[in-house]
Amino acid sequence: MTQPTNKTELLAEIERAHQDMVRYLASLTDAEKTAPILDEGWSIKDSLSHLVAWEKLTVDWLERSLQGEHVRRYVPGFIYNSPEEHEPVMLALNQHLYEQTRERALADVVQDFRAAHRAIYDFVTQMEERDIFDPDRFPGREGSPARDMIAGNTYGHYDEHLGWIQISRARLSNYPENKDELVRRVRERHAEMEALLATLPPSQMSAPELDGGWSVKDSLAHLTEWETLLIDWVGKYRRGEEVKRWAEGFLIDEGDAEAQMHRFNAHLYEKNRDLPLDHVLASYREMYAKVVALLTSLSEDEIYNPTHFPAREGRPLITLIVGDSYEHYDEHIGWIRVWLAKNPWQVGVAEFKFK
Repeated sequence: MTQPTNKTELLAEIERAHQDMVRYLASLTDAEKTAPILDEGWSIKDSLSHLVAWEKLTVDWLERSLQGEHVRRYVPGFIYNSPEEHEPVMLALNQHLYEQTRERALADVVQDFRAAHRAIYDFVTQMEERDIFDPDRFPGREGSPARDMIAGNTYGHYDEHLGWIQISRARLSNYPENKDELVRRVRERHAEMEALLATLPPSQMSAPELDGGWSVKDSLAHLTEWETLLIDWVGKYRRGEEVKRWAEGFLIDEGDAEAQMHRFNAHLYEKNRDLPLDHVLASYREMYAKVVALLTSLSEDEIYNPTHFPAREGRPLITLIVGDSYEHYDEHIGWIRVWLAKNPWQVGVAEFKFK
């Protein structure tokens, strides 16, 4: 994903990221938006307030810069004078902004969220190309074009927070109530991943920039392996065969389940890390199609009845399916978004941080 090189591209990215968040919010209830699911007890509502605050600050900085003022960020009482002070001052400012808005009603926050987006979009629309992209336009920015600040506090910031939200929600149990809804969620998350992949050149998909030195390609191979296991396990349950997880050599009855899973994931990573990107993409898409076909073939009773498969010892199949399909997608999409939001290929010099 490359940085915008003109105002049209920049505005398109700002709108794209805003709509990504809007679509995701539309899939949540008000209770889900206000639940304290993020780090340090933040809610999705708090994330939105945080995004609003930084968009408002950005418009203020841009306005004053265009009027010839040498702008010192962040705000009175939270000014840093050296690189060493930058991080603690920013964390303190973010906590201050959180305390200011934490009690606001969801409806008011959502209204501000829409208005702040429109305000910064309209402001950038009126800016000259030179004001946005010339690194020497504002001496106080020390060679960094205004584009970097705009990107960091609009689409880059949105992508980072949406990533954290998706990671957090992937860890919550919120199962669809019927098979149609289950298949819909799987299709939607796959489409979301495909849309994300469409923005990345092959070199970026293969770059070892995620946690643990993984690449986007490694994430896709990982998803493929677990979907392959899902299909195998469900097939065995349906045939009445014994299911041993995770795999031979990594059986959870031989020790701690989480430790065994981490060992197994490391094994899968080593197994697939040298595969060419084209091969990984083809396998990933093929296995997704097989998962959809499998889910379509299952009955509601097979999915939801906790006693349908005695070998599952009272656990409905839905818990297995969700964990290895759309929740797994959510988690990896979230990690990729967070990485991209911080990646200089996308936003240049980052000018924001969540807490």
